[in-house]
Amino acid sequence: MRLYLQDNAQPGDIEKLITKVESDGAVDKAKLISKEEALQEFKISLGEQSTLIEGLEQENPLPASVEVRFKKSDSMHQAMQQFVESYRNEPQVQHVQYSEGVLGEIAKLLRSFKLLGSIAMAFMFSSHLL
Repeated sequence: MRLYLQDNAQPGDIEKLITKVESDGAVDKAKLISKEEALQEFKISLGEQSTLIEGLEQENPLPASVEVRFKKSDSMHQAMQQFVESYRNEPQVQHVQYSEGVLGEIAKLLRSFKLLGSIAMAFMFSSHLL
């Protein structure tokens, strides 16, 4: 998940935001991605076509961001949704990006595995009694 920051966010305010994010029990790690690092990542992702964005260093349009990684848990999807609601209106945050659809599908898949595991355990237990 990424919290894209306002261009006018002050370094002290960004540090406070990162500290607040890291104090969330569901968060594993938070890392600041500077505007310059964002531009480098973008260039790398473009590969051979990175020449298309030459000269952007002077007027870098990409925002700084905070990359947030969550602890793996059964309630990770719910924790991420709560996190988004909590940080969506932070003054330093311009936009919160995460793949809600993908996370929902993963949560469904995990629930299915749990159900199948429970059914298999019940079957094994009942056949053991017979």
